[in-house]
Amino acid sequence: MFETPWVTNRSALFDRFSKEEIVERYRKNYGLSNDIGWEQVEQHTNLESQLTDELLSSTPESRVAIFEHAYFRLYNELPWLTGTGTHSGGQQWAALMRPGASVYEVGSGAGYLINYLAKMGYKCVGTDLASERQKVASSNESSVTWDVTDGVHLTRFANRDCFDYVISDQVVEHLHPDDIITHFNEARQLLRPGGQYIVRTPYAPCGPGDLSVVFGEAKPIFMHLHEFDYDEMRYIKSACGYSEVKAVFKFPKTSICLVSKYYRKYLSLNDRFMKSNSRLIRKINRAKKWRKFLFLPSGVWVTFER
Repeated sequence: MFETPWVTNRSALFDRFSKEEIVERYRKNYGLSNDIGWEQVEQHTNLESQLTDELLSSTPESRVAIFEHAYFRLYNELPWLTGTGTHSGGQQWAALMRPGASVYEVGSGAGYLINYLAKMGYKCVGTDLASERQKVASSNESSVTWDVTDGVHLTRFANRDCFDYVISDQVVEHLHPDDIITHFNEARQLLRPGGQYIVRTPYAPCGPGDLSVVFGEAKPIFMHLHEFDYDEMRYIKSACGYSEVKAVFKFPKTSICLVSKYYRKYLSLNDRFMKSNSRLIRKINRAKKWRKFLFLPSGVWVTFER
């Protein structure tokens, strides 16, 4: 179902735009200041190219060690990335969950979301693979309990049937395609009966959400090893034994969210139609005015119910 992409030749990436354009696109994509210049872009691109190839070629036996080493190198050698990845809409996340519930976040990164939820009264466990990110995340005083995870075999690091919610924000796109089903199976096992796994991740039809976008690539060729669509969420639900999967619709210019299985079914149908009529429908999906008219989101945001 989730194909492993082949290692990509990235030798011509720097030929598409001028140095000035690439630097500007890079700063905008990561929300960085004008202190970041060509040297940092080149260093990041070369390092992430190497790490992506190592991740894709990893075996099940070596993968945990390779992923841990890769993300340690990424944030240790590129310190300007350590605090990136701010979450948006903490209020909307809280609105999706019962007040005071227990929450386990997979891949908390810099800790913005899980710290926000803790301040709102949730019983929170934050996790990350990269120790450098955890140092930043745990430096914010809150009631969050911090733990490690490999992001895949979650029950090795947390007890089964213990959480009302498992959440991940911009995480599952980093998983090796061979580990996706295992990850979603393990997340379900952490949930109490009736609990939910809430996932937000880039939406494949909108184009890549990783470093690839800086160079105008149509698909991810860096550390977003797989970007999803809503039809794949339907498949994951069936493959992993969830009772239902619903899509989250955020009303524009408000904090109000609607969670609906019918909206997810509509988006799944759109994805299937797009795959069979790729050129025209992809063009429509990437046009902002059409996306707004058709109620198409810019990302995948779903709730899986145990």
